[in-house]
Amino acid sequence: MSNLEQFGKAFFPPVARSVHTCFGEVDSINGDGSYQVTISSRGTTRAVACCTASVGDRVFIIIQENGHAVAVGKVV
Repeated sequence: MSNLEQFGKAFFPPVARSVHTCFGEVDSINGDGSYQVTISSRGTTRAVACCTASVGDRVFIIIQENGHAVAVGKVV
């Protein structure tokens, strides 16, 4: 190994993070501004609102490894 960083990567590889994406439809807007979203294959979930959407709008969702969902864009 030529340096300490390469040694670290060889013996302690970085943890891969899994992130999933999907589409959903906004069912309602919660009191805290988050969206209640129906995801066809997974039922309904709460999603942090990082885009402007209304009830009935289709949104693009990112689901993090820890299960938290974020609505990042309105699908036109």
